[in-house]
Amino acid sequence: MSEREPQFLPGASVKLTGLKSNASLNGKCAVIQPKEEWPPHESRIAVRLEGGDTRIAVKPQNLVLATEEATSACCFICLEEATGPTAAPLLQTGCGCRGTAGQVHELCAIRAAAAEHERAGTWAGKHPWQLCATCKLPFTGALKLALAQEWCRRTEPLARTDVQRFAARTTLSNALSAAGRLAEAETVVRDNLETATALHGAEHRHTLGTTLNLGLLLDGQGKHKEAAHVYAELLRAQERVLGAEDRDTLNTAMQLAGASLNQGRNAEAESQYRQVLETQQRVLGETDPATLTCSMNLASALLNMGRFFEAANPNPNPNPNPNPNPNPNPNPNPNPT
Repeated sequence: MSEREPQFLPGASVKLTGLKSNASLNGKCAVIQPKEEWPPHESRIAVRLEGGDTRIAVKPQNLVLATEEATSACCFICLEEATGPTAAPLLQTGCGCRGTAGQVHELCAIRAAAAEHERAGTWAGKHPWQLCATCKLPFTGALKLALAQEWCRRTEPLARTDVQRFAARTTLSNALSAAGRLAEAETVVRDNLETATALHGAEHRHTLGTTLNLGLLLDGQGKHKEAAHVYAELLRAQERVLGAEDRDTLNTAMQLAGASLNQGRNAEAESQYRQVLETQQRVLGETDPATLTCSMNLASALLNMGRFFEAANPNPNPNPNPNPNPNPNPNPNPNPT
């Protein structure tokens, strides 16, 4: 029996917990699939989500057997078990905590965050609404959204330009976006953008970051033309404030190229990607994740135009020394007589 399957057997019912990239799946029920479907070279287990045919592979530490869940599910703050028809439901914290340490009543979490906020003070107090006090990692999923909504409610009486009020609404927009509620997140971000401009100015890093978030939300809703306009305005500001070769500026330029690609303007996207890629290779290096992502996106634009051979090698700056022989001596005989 391998190290990833000491207690997880095919057909067993499990619950997902502690997922980061798919935080919305935390708390979902699933069934372990036959071992033939498990990734052969990864320490992961294949599961099928209940109520559909969606299959994913997750690490063993992100699974809790349903039998364990039934016997040990309790809030890590009040220690009350979630049993009985009137019991308050438990939420997955979605941080780095596992087992019962990763389950909490919404009201208990809110009370704990508010108490820590009161103890720590106004600005430092933002962390209890965002980070787990035990593992110091961010909350995700339903708990992240519930805490953000409560934090916003408590900061509502503050001035619109209050820094804490702005931070609470930024957290709310991120939580809504992670939950797939992009239209609601867009409304919050637009309000945040007006506040950031009034509070910090049009060229402050918070204003620029909020503008990028707006573009990403528009892109995510398929509003690619509107997103392109936001990216173009942001790019001009970043080039003026940060410089054309700053990492954030290059990221925005890549998002602008992506908006062109999403609109089917492949030739324009190719030109934009090539310009970004050339700068990234020179400034960040050819193995930087951003450089590799841009290269992949350039290949997508080329594929859309049917240029398959170029898409297989989109690098505009191949090795300037194509000679694989490092020996500078042109004489093939190292010991002439």
